[in-house]
Amino acid sequence: MGVLLVAVCKDGNGMIYPLAFGFANSECTKSWTWFLKKLCKGIQNPDRMMLVSDRHNGIFNAMEAIFPDAAHGICAYHLAQNLKRFCNQRDDVMWLYYCATYAYRIEDFDLFMGELKETCLKVYDELLAIGVEKFSRVHSPRKRTSFMTTNIAESMNSYHSNGGMYQRFVANVVLRSSNKCT
Repeated sequence: MGVLLVAVCKDGNGMIYPLAFGFANSECTKSWTWFLKKLCKGIQNPDRMMLVSDRHNGIFNAMEAIFPDAAHGICAYHLAQNLKRFCNQRDDVMWLYYCATYAYRIEDFDLFMGELKETCLKVYDELLAIGVEKFSRVHSPRKRTSFMTTNIAESMNSYHSNGGMYQRFVANVVLRSSNKCT
């Protein structure tokens, strides 16, 4: 078996399309680095880029190496699943997390993060350790708009799932303004 690595995007009409794909033996830093180097050649130094992925170390390491100037966000849904272990899956904590994550104004973000700190210090500390620019719309270094999750990758995954090869889709890649590839 192997893995299928795919970068997906949304066009101006909100339609999902695969940008690039490749086959690898496993999902690891070496595979992701190879894939993202190929992707980098194909997009030829976009003006701006926002990459959204889960927290898989292989993806993270490869993105840092190949797209060091690109903004890298963490999927809000995958992060929430990881945070649940810190708060015994409490709905009130998850609600505060999502409110902070999706806030459009810094004042609102600060308000929800303050409430989160009082409600569940472990989740609050974990979010600060990750870095607010990685999960928060308002603190994102690029316009993240609606690209808060890897749902478009998951949509591609469910569409192409055939029970044979395990398929993994890298990230929502949104091209915006100037980054150079290494």
